[in-house]
Amino acid sequence: MVDHVISSMNEVVSYDYSSTHQALDIVGENNTSSDIIAISDGVVEMVVNNVKYTNHKTKGTATYGNFIKIRHDNGKKTLYAHLKYGSVSAKIGDKITKGEKIGTMGATGNAYGTHLHFEVRSANETRENPKDYLYGQATFESLTETVENEKTDNTLSQNNIDSNASKNVVEKADNTNTQENKATQDTQKSGQTTNDKVANTNVETKNNNYSNNRLYNGGSIVDALKSVNIDSSFDNREIIAIKNGIDNYRGSYEQNVYLLYLFKQGKLKTQ
Repeated sequence: MVDHVISSMNEVVSYDYSSTHQALDIVGENNTSSDIIAISDGVVEMVVNNVKYTNHKTKGTATYGNFIKIRHDNGKKTLYAHLKYGSVSAKIGDKITKGEKIGTMGATGNAYGTHLHFEVRSANETRENPKDYLYGQATFESLTETVENEKTDNTLSQNNIDSNASKNVVEKADNTNTQENKATQDTQKSGQTTNDKVANTNVETKNNNYSNNRLYNGGSIVDALKSVNIDSSFDNREIIAIKNGIDNYRGSYEQNVYLLYLFKQGKLKTQ
């Protein structure tokens, strides 16, 4: 084992990775408990530390109980769940170093006995088999090249967008432009100034719970949401997607482009 996630460094898998359990459940040797340590340097992306008990009726992220999610320098993300109440002291945005204690094994959330539920996710939140990293031939930090390859693949995918999806985005943009042109003509007819129209638009945007940052010029819906202090996790983006007419959000390029387009137009519903 080249990397560790428990301080005793004697990880034993009690429940293996599968299509229905995309994680590893880990205990110490002889089924012992242990403090949890970060597999690599990174920044805290999510934290929950106020769950006191086991609850088998939980759903969604609540099944994790107390957990910490870290975004690492190589683009990967790791999630450590079912932690003991009060054992996580880190906060969102904190920098974490490899081997640093981040919590203690517990049984909070939907857990059966004290253990660590450990997940590894790609940059786009796809769950991967943690064994590839805990029992691999390379260290977790050396996976930057893999992430770069993923970025290259994504770039190629972007250059080969499905024509129908591209057509839909263009049609939506054309429809929006047509509506905006009509609004401009109506404004001129009614004698309103441009400043009056902008003021009215801002009021409408606020009242309809839309979010935007007119100064944001990036190409990532994740970073766009962060720029206005909105949770940019996959789970929350899925909720936002549904509110904006996307019922089968998968985090695909086409879906993210459309969400970003709405955001930049001030028409992205987030509440």
